Amino acid sequence: MSTPSIPTVDDIVNSFPEPSISSISGEPNYADIKRVHDTLKNNATSVPSTLGGGAHGHLGLIMNDATYQTLTNNPFVIPANPGNGPVIAANSTQAQIGAATRQYNQLYKCFHTCTRVDLALKQQIIQAFDSTYLESQKDPNTGYNNVSALGMITELYDLYGAIDAVDLENNAMRMKTPWQPTSPITVLFKQIEDGLNFATAGNQPISVEQSINTAYLLIFATGHFSEECKQW
Repeated sequence: MSTPSIPTVDDIVNSFPEPSISSISGEPNYADIKRVHDTLKNNATSVPSTLGGGAHGHLGLIMNDATYQTLTNNPFVIPANPGNGPVIAANSTQAQIGAATRQYNQLYKCFHTCTRVDLALKQQIIQAFDSTYLESQKDPNTGYNNVSALGMITELYDLYGAIDAVDLENNAMRMKTPWQPTSPITVLFKQIEDGLNFATAGNQPISVEQSINTAYLLIFATGHFSEECKQW
C-alpha cells in the first residue's frame, strides 16, 4: 500500500514566507525572542491544515493552547501516529477497506505533516539563537528531538525574556513617539498595539482607556486634526 506524499523538512522551510531568520548575537532578550516567535507564527500559519478549525494552518504548533483557543474558538489537537497501515477487520468488504484506507491516509498525512512542520520551526529556532542559550533544552543522546518548537520558544521566554522596570519605561516612551500625519493611521495603531502587548508581557497591562488617550494626544499633537479631536 502506498502512503501519501509528505513534503520534506527542507521543502517546508523553503515554502515559508520567511525561510531564513537573521541570527541573534549574544544573549537574547524579550524583543529578540518575540521577533523570532512572530516569524515562526507567520511561517506556521502559511502551511495549510484542517486542524484547529482549518483557517490558521499549523499556527497551533507554535502558540499555546489557551491563546489559540481564544483566537480561533477551536482546539488544535495533533492526531496520534496512525502506525504503519490501516486496521482492516476480518471479512471487511471492499467498501469498508476503502473507507479505512482513506481514513488512515488522512491521519498519516496530517500527523507526519505536523511532525515535519514542527521540525522545520525548530530548525529555524536553532539557526536564530546561539547554541549556548539552547543548551538546557538539548539532550546529550537525542539532541532536540524530545522538545517541540513551542517548548523551545517557551523556555527561551522563561530564561531570557524577563521584562524589567527600565524596559517598561522605554516601552511607554516608544508608545508616545510622535506620529507623522503623512504616514497611514495604521502605523500609529500598530505602535499603540505593540506597546500594549509589551506591557502585558511585562505584567503591567495598560488599560484600553489609557491607550485611547495616548492615541488621542498623539493625533492632537500633529495640529492637523483639531476639529476632529474636539468631536472625539
